Amino acid sequence: MKQTKIAATFSDADEAAAVKSKLGQIGIDAVVSDESNLQKFLFMSKPLASYKVLVEPEDFEKARLVLQAADVQDHLLQHEVCWPQVRLA
Repeated sequence: MKQTKIAATFSDADEAAAVKSKLGQIGIDAVVSDESNLQKFLFMSKPLASYKVLVEPEDFEKARLVLQAADVQDHLLQHEVCWPQVRLA
């Protein structure tokens, strides 16, 4: 995965792994990026939102739709860390 998009962000590794697994079940290749050590080093505090589920840009929309639909039944996104998206002009 060279260029990726963040499909979901969590503070818990197991929740990120569950989302990665769900995406894998439908054929979307996903990777969990663990930034916890970097956050510990840079901010010298407990890491938050350090597990990012990454997908290829062309899979992003499908991944989000699948996760939102799965969340209704499985609550996969219950603890997802969300913030407003920043758009660059």
